[in-house]
Amino acid sequence: MSAWTKIRQFHRRGRKPLRADQRGFTLLEVLIAMFILAIIAVPICRVYVQAARTNAKARKQASATAVAENTMEGINAFSYEDVVKQFDPVLTPDGEFLICQNVAPGGRVLMGGGLGEDGRAVYALKGVHEDVYDFDVRVTIDPSVYARENELDDPKVNDYELVSMAGYNSAKDYLYVLEEGSLRSRYGLEYDTVYNQVNRKLQLTVTKEGAGDDAGIVVSMKAAYWRNGEPEPTSDAMLEPCGAQRFEGEDALRSVYLCYEPNYAAGYGSGKDQIEIINMDNVEFDLYLIKQSCPTWSDLGVREEMYAPEVTVREGQWASDDQGSYVQIYHNYGTNLAADESHAAIDPEISDVKASYHYRYRDTAGNPGSADGKQSDTDLSQTLHIGSSAVHKEKRFRMFSVTVEIYEAGAFDEDFDGSTKPRITVLSNQ
Repeated sequence: MSAWTKIRQFHRRGRKPLRADQRGFTLLEVLIAMFILAIIAVPICRVYVQAARTNAKARKQASATAVAENTMEGINAFSYEDVVKQFDPVLTPDGEFLICQNVAPGGRVLMGGGLGEDGRAVYALKGVHEDVYDFDVRVTIDPSVYARENELDDPKVNDYELVSMAGYNSAKDYLYVLEEGSLRSRYGLEYDTVYNQVNRKLQLTVTKEGAGDDAGIVVSMKAAYWRNGEPEPTSDAMLEPCGAQRFEGEDALRSVYLCYEPNYAAGYGSGKDQIEIINMDNVEFDLYLIKQSCPTWSDLGVREEMYAPEVTVREGQWASDDQGSYVQIYHNYGTNLAADESHAAIDPEISDVKASYHYRYRDTAGNPGSADGKQSDTDLSQTLHIGSSAVHKEKRFRMFSVTVEIYEAGAFDEDFDGSTKPRITVLSNQ
């Protein structure tokens, strides 16, 4: 037997048959596995693609929302007069446009040709860049929603004489407007026949409520009316609630605006138009007492001369002996509120109302204290922080509805109405 034959026999004896689990895959099995893998992988890929698209859309939405919020904040930071100037590319070059950043050169457009008769204006900002996106922005500023459409409607905010409301925020400020014609509606009397028959007391109460995350400030209004000879209300329970609002947060309240028709009937006689502020929790806020004009009085000059409201402030304990009041009071009592030319000749000194102020508190030892006087008394003015506040009727000081709409870039290239591209988001201050 040759050597080669012996080697072959040796190898044959060493080889063992393959078991079933040691065999490889056939071509058919590989094809079936690839088919199953494809069935599983396609939906997974679709999920990843959809997730990527959703993330991109969310990122774009977030960028559009940022543009809307920044634009709104920019408008709120300026008076309406300055807003108009900011949108005018001639008055304010592109490099100085502060309301909205990253606006493309020449991207400011006043739509419709200018301001409407009602003060409404619409502006377009083209090519506003944010993150990796470009947007077109439409800004609508409209004071008409805060004014009545005709004289038969109930008055709205812009129908009253107000201090500057450009920074008004319902989440921080309380606005109360006493019902117009309240004396007539209650007693069926015309102003010229009321004279000294009716007295009135308005009570504003500010209290703290809750603690920690549940802390808040509650502002409430009450009122009482009584004829001469009738008992004057001597307790808070005798007054009728007429308004309230809760502000979320320990320091949430910023300002209170109280707009009211003066009760010339009380001022004409021996009575006073009474306004009482109760602030026993020592909340710091600004108070605006805004006396409205009453054009129905035929002898307005005489009434203005005799009108002398009585303002009482009741507070808790002072933080220190020289703390003074926590309330900063502003007013328009020194402003002649004649409503037409027939009363335009009233001497300004006549309408410089002398309001009587009374301040009640507790000192650091817990002892009751008080101070009386008029707004011209220096010591009392410093204690009560009394200052004057101009009343503005110009449109630029009125309240405005502001709407900011964000569109895909190119929306205003042709018709300037935003219809050529979809709107991404909208933000309004109403």
